[in-house]
Amino acid sequence: MKLKRILIGSIISIMFSTFFIAQNITYATTAQTQLYLGITALMSGDQVKTGSNGETGYLGYAIGNPKTANTQDKVNAATIWNIVEYKSNSSEDNTYSSDRSIFCLKSGVGFKQTSDRQAYNEYFDMKKEKDAIKSQVTALSDVIEGSVTVDDGEVNRYDAILAMLDMFYIKGTEADRKALLEQAGIDLEDYDEGEFLNGDDIKAVQQAALWYFTNSKNTDDVFDNTQKDGNWLYYTTNGNTYAAFSSFDPEQDGDANNGIRSKKK
Repeated sequence: MKLKRILIGSIISIMFSTFFIAQNITYATTAQTQLYLGITALMSGDQVKTGSNGETGYLGYAIGNPKTANTQDKVNAATIWNIVEYKSNSSEDNTYSSDRSIFCLKSGVGFKQTSDRQAYNEYFDMKKEKDAIKSQVTALSDVIEGSVTVDDGEVNRYDAILAMLDMFYIKGTEADRKALLEQAGIDLEDYDEGEFLNGDDIKAVQQAALWYFTNSKNTDDVFDNTQKDGNWLYYTTNGNTYAAFSSFDPEQDGDANNGIRSKKK
């Protein structure tokens, strides 16, 4: 499983090391209809074999083991929820879509449980409306003027977020996935497709990397994994029990239908 830890580490490192491109990026926002969003513990994109008998399902992810209780003084773990879209705000509407790539800007703010539905109807151009976001989005007010350590230097959290969002892999865009992995030193042609790192894995790591800039207040909390090995990322197949992702064995636990979970050719 050493290769898997290297892959995760490489992807998160490439996100941290190219923050400077934000200066030339523009984010445009167009009028959109209201979104009704909720959360699930499991992803719903890349189905994998989840048991030795051949059954298939989806993985869920977390930073650390979310079954370890957090305290008022210390966050020990954070679930990486799959944010899904419903057609209405009705609790009777149980059909959702996971087609959009939607990320949570700050862990611990928003949904309280998986049955919650929330209507979203405010949009900001993050490049042009920084002041409006600072005054209207309470959860990000401290982020906009804050700084965080990257490669032994201090960078503005908000600028780092803009750069990171521009680099994000959006599920379904194969060219972008390939480009991201190649920047991390991973050539898809060197691997057997269907194994080591799939789109959901990348989405989970991207969410964790984003939270480093929005949640990390010091170097020893759960959101700073820049100096840790791959054991910080946990997974679940049922939404209840979690184990270190580095222990996931594709040869025993199953093959993904998209990604690189296999050894080199």
